[in-house]
Amino acid sequence: MKLCFVILITAFLQLAGASTYGQKFDFSKKNVTLKHILHELESKTGYNFIYNSNVLPSDKLISVELKNATINEILDKSLENQPLSYTINGNTIVIVKKEKPATQQQQRPVVKGKVTNANNEPLSGVVVNVKGTNIVEQTNASGEYTIRANDTKNTLVFTLLGYKSTEVVIGDRSTINVSLQQQKMEVEEVVVTALGIKREEKSLGYSVTKVSGDELMDAVSNNWTDALSGKVAGLNLIKSGGGPAGTNKIILRGESSLSGNNAALIVVDGVVVNTTITEPNGAYLGTENPIDHGNGLSDLNPEDIESVSVLKGPGAAALYGSRGSNGAIIITTKAGKPAQKGLGISFNSNSTFGFINRWPDFQYEYGQGAIGNDRYYSYGATEDGSNTRNTSAAWGPKFAGQEYYQFDPNVLGRGAERTPWVPYKNNRKDFFDIAQTFTNSISISGGNARTTSRLSYTNLQNKWIVLIRGIHVTLWH
Repeated sequence: MKLCFVILITAFLQLAGASTYGQKFDFSKKNVTLKHILHELESKTGYNFIYNSNVLPSDKLISVELKNATINEILDKSLENQPLSYTINGNTIVIVKKEKPATQQQQRPVVKGKVTNANNEPLSGVVVNVKGTNIVEQTNASGEYTIRANDTKNTLVFTLLGYKSTEVVIGDRSTINVSLQQQKMEVEEVVVTALGIKREEKSLGYSVTKVSGDELMDAVSNNWTDALSGKVAGLNLIKSGGGPAGTNKIILRGESSLSGNNAALIVVDGVVVNTTITEPNGAYLGTENPIDHGNGLSDLNPEDIESVSVLKGPGAAALYGSRGSNGAIIITTKAGKPAQKGLGISFNSNSTFGFINRWPDFQYEYGQGAIGNDRYYSYGATEDGSNTRNTSAAWGPKFAGQEYYQFDPNVLGRGAERTPWVPYKNNRKDFFDIAQTFTNSISISGGNARTTSRLSYTNLQNKWIVLIRGIHVTLWH
């Protein structure tokens, strides 16, 4: 019974696969390259295409218009009048040059064989290539292949991901069986853990991610911690919205507590860094209106960072006690090299520009005011009526060319005369300008067998995106 069940399941899967790759569909493309058609077929059918880009014509545009057609009919139409042919092996399609008819004296050798692993198990999907040519085939589900070479002196190259590439000279053989050896890839990755202790990454019993200093410099922002976003799984940055000097709170693996601080512990060269980013403003709204004064982490120069090790979870930062219960960010700065000859000098300069990406839709039909006070507008009590300006709503009188007493920026108060009641459509857009950030860094390092030293200087100038009364808000760092 078990054997019958396995046979039925196998037959069902084969039928399902056959229906997937034997489907018919409409296909329409006009004046496109053959490479474009192959990409489109690959996305629609699930077939994998193998070809040499140099073989495909790049200057010839073709058109295909077929309805309820098979993959063979579409390929025949696409390769019509072209020196190309194709072979279908399972779910793989190989595009090659058409073979020229050979005379009896010039018959090309046909080689067959089987590719297995170290356990004598067949390997499917092995790419078999005649070295130095565009002749390519692939092994089937049984590990078997058939390929026609140009000459008996040719060499066959067998390639499969995870296995060592193998080359075999054809000679006078018509059957060549190959056994591929698995390729073991060992990465000796060393990371800095708690208290500056170095360990091989594979020997750790907890999750750790290492980010090199070069990755942080790919696209420098005003706050280098922005570069960690997308590079470390489970890392979230909570931005303060404080502008170019705004700080980020780093959260690892989500919020773990409903009260208290959920931020990761920050350690720079073994020294814990204070990451408090806000303090209450007693002048207005108290703790509901915090101020971001920045912190030491955002002031760290990314040019001085050698690597950043992200230790996730309480087990990763056990040596730091309860402070590391939310994980830890271990930052190692650069230092001079003991075996360095002379002084090492490096200079880096970059610039970035920022602008408003999109705007919300604003209404310009009604002015300031609330529902019920739409008969007039008055900045303060006037002969038109009582004051109606104490609202941020925009549902006052409709803009219809009338005149009211309004705010006069020249006297910083109510104007002496009525002025036209009109919308100012650019009053928000004129508040912003193109942000500009220019960063220049220079460092000098040296060392000998006894000591090392490194000195760096960075100048950062930022003209923020906010433009107040024609004056840029500028930040020097």
